[in-house]
Amino acid sequence: MEELNFEHTAITMYGKPVSLPRLQSWFAEEGLVVKELFQKQKQHVWTAPMLKLKAQLENQL
Repeated sequence: MEELNFEHTAITMYGKPVSLPRLQSWFAEEGLVVKELFQKQKQHVWTAPMLKLKAQLENQL
């Protein structure tokens, strides 16, 4: 977990930025653009530990 880049983010509500009360770290395939309705955050490329966790979770589904 030490190698993850957690960030404070904000959303826009009624035209004003509102800080979210948690740390987030978004991962996506390289080159994939992720746009959320209320926020835009730079995604990180999957790290080896996160890929392992992702595979384990996908196997459970």
